[in-house]
Amino acid sequence: MIRLIAAALVALLSACASLGVPNADTFNKKVLSAYATVDVVAESAAILWAAGKMSAQDRAHIVDTNRQVLAGLELAK
Repeated sequence: MIRLIAAALVALLSACASLGVPNADTFNKKVLSAYATVDVVAESAAILWAAGKMSAQDRAHIVDTNRQVLAGLELAK
């Protein structure tokens, strides 16, 4: 399940690059981009959970990882 989410994120980022979406060029833009990525992961996990396509263990792992990423972003700011 985690591989599925990772693959979706890679596809999303590749699609953005191919559409000409500009890369984040400042620290603040990079932080905002990271927060947006965390949101996408959380929303994707919620959809998969609601559809019954994710185990409770995978869900807990994603929630824990997102919390760690958010803590890291707070430290970086």
